[in-house]
Amino acid sequence: MIRVDDACATSEEAARVRGSCTAPSSESPGAEARTHELSGAAVVTAAHGHATDGQPGLEGYYFEHDRDLEPEERLRFAPGEDGPDFDPAAAPRVEGADWPEARLQKIVRNYAMDYVRTILPVLAETFGPAEARHLGSVTGRLIGMQYHAETAERLGIAGRSAEDFAELLRRMGEAQDDRIEWARDGGEVVVRQHTWRLMKGIAALPAAVFDAWNALWEGAASVHNRRLVVTVTRRLDWGDPCFEWRIREKPGRGSG
Repeated sequence: MIRVDDACATSEEAARVRGSCTAPSSESPGAEARTHELSGAAVVTAAHGHATDGQPGLEGYYFEHDRDLEPEERLRFAPGEDGPDFDPAAAPRVEGADWPEARLQKIVRNYAMDYVRTILPVLAETFGPAEARHLGSVTGRLIGMQYHAETAERLGIAGRSAEDFAELLRRMGEAQDDRIEWARDGGEVVVRQHTWRLMKGIAALPAAVFDAWNALWEGAASVHNRRLVVTVTRRLDWGDPCFEWRIREKPGRGSG
């Protein structure tokens, strides 16, 4: 929710309030600041309320400057401040020919992906690679299991074969703007993803980051077809030319 109140522009020199936001406790002020950095806007995210401090959620507001900002200037914590009340008439809107539905959907996608981009490296930095691999993989696997049905429906995947799961991965990869394809190779289906837009530009990623992210697909595969075996044989983060998954269906009990 965006809120605007020009009255609080007096609290920062050479700036004007662009808006104020409230968000549920799962939202991240760091992600907000990163969103503004990606968009090129000279905007400060000022966060003054946090659920972790016993407050009802993340609350804050935006300042728009008339100069470019350094990355460290794009986020300011301001405990004790009170943001402006929501004014629907003054709230900024994105509409018209410059904002078609496809562009709005891409913004929502990028915003969601940025959480993963931020969380996984910080998880490894905070807990170390072994614990990050465990925590991230358990969480990723559960999310993959929980959202498989909805994801498959949205992507138009109805079957349960190895080929169907490969197609699910392909469509997910294309939705993330990655270059990805699959093909049959003997008794296996091979999926190759040649780019990783999610982590583009982040140097020296711990291996645990991929392991946690990959657990999403492991969880999804376990619900898609419990007999599927998904094996990672190449990794971009290890210097290989692509991520490569080999998918096969193990024989059922009593099979010859």
